[in-house]
Amino acid sequence: MIGVGIPEKDLGGIKQIFKSKTYFASGYPFLVDDEGTFVIHPSKEGENFANAEFFKQLKNSNSIQGKTFYLWEGKQKYQYFKHIDAIKAYVSVSIYEHELMGIVNATRNALIFAIILAIGIFILINSLISRSIAIGLKKGVDFASTIASGDLTQKLDIDQKDEIGVLAESLNTMSENLNHMFTD
Repeated sequence: MIGVGIPEKDLGGIKQIFKSKTYFASGYPFLVDDEGTFVIHPSKEGENFANAEFFKQLKNSNSIQGKTFYLWEGKQKYQYFKHIDAIKAYVSVSIYEHELMGIVNATRNALIFAIILAIGIFILINSLISRSIAIGLKKGVDFASTIASGDLTQKLDIDQKDEIGVLAESLNTMSENLNHMFTD
């Protein structure tokens, strides 16, 4: 109309943005007006789908945004949408369920693998530390048995900077002191 009404919006920029967006392998955004006509769509622009299940779910959702689940060309799809009152249309993104579940399953599998790997590394590190402590304690017990049997000439050879190392130094000092007491 000349001089009356609202000028039509240039959708060229929005179409370019929509065309550049993809979600997973075949998901895409689209714009469908309140009457069911695709305003922006990769292949069905200008066509009316007012009787299609996805559009009926949009209209019956009684919400300005949300998610629906419907059958499209024999495959289950998720549709995330938001109604824009100013343009009387729904901005929507549709994604096939099998693609979404493929990503979910891959993520789950990667998480399970990471947890198993972390548990394995934890067990390995724990085993190495426990083994180091056990070897040091066994040497200390064997050394104490040698001292108890009367051999005060032995030295305990443990070079650790932890409590086991402190125990080894103390046992060596004890052995030296006992040796000096009995040989003097």
